[in-house]
Amino acid sequence: MKLEDQEQWNIERVKSLYREMSKNYDDDVSIESYPSPYIIGSWIIKELKNCTFDTKKKVVKILDVGCGTGVSSTPFFSSEDFLFEVTGIDATEEMLEIAKNKPFKMLKQVDLNTDFFEDQVEIFDAAVCVGVLDFIQNLPKLFFKINKLLKKGKDKKPLFGLTSPILLNENNIKFMKNFTDCKKKEENVACDDTVFNYFKQYEKNLTNLFIKTNFKLLKVDLIFGYKDSVSLRNIFYWGLLLEAN
Repeated sequence: MKLEDQEQWNIERVKSLYREMSKNYDDDVSIESYPSPYIIGSWIIKELKNCTFDTKKKVVKILDVGCGTGVSSTPFFSSEDFLFEVTGIDATEEMLEIAKNKPFKMLKQVDLNTDFFEDQVEIFDAAVCVGVLDFIQNLPKLFFKINKLLKKGKDKKPLFGLTSPILLNENNIKFMKNFTDCKKKEENVACDDTVFNYFKQYEKNLTNLFIKTNFKLLKVDLIFGYKDSVSLRNIFYWGLLLEAN
């Protein structure tokens, strides 16, 4: 799916799609077939461990935006580093029913294209949003909302880990090929710098969105999303870690 198709994904179409997918969703996804949630979760946990404040002595509150069945929160549920309390929000009732089998603190059915948690501010330490931006019609509105919900302060590092679809334009296709060649040579440090610099130069829509909604880009990588069941093409995401200002 292309980013420009977002307006076609109204809430009823999204719910219909995931209502059907919910029947076998957890059986169909794994760390090998859908690694994005595990990568983004590991970034957040690693960054929290690098924070100056001692999160081991307190509960770390996570907001999983578009949680689905809970796959994107798996790294938090299995972590031995911190005690995580995860709140999951999603539009599809059937996905949330399956998510009830996982140790969420709270689950709530919401349309992410509307207001949610109204009149609440700074209640989460971090947010995660994997495979969701494809369906969001107003990205600035969502980003402002998430920023508002993240705790700020001198002893805080409010984090937002997410994936964003990569548009298949000429620049990105060429870059992905070069990136794959770089990884094959195991030049990982050079690859990380190359991705960061490329993203800031060519993904102006996203970098401007981050600036507009008061987020700072900490990390970006090109990560495998999934294999499209129709085209059999490998779909890639931008993996992103942001800090709220």
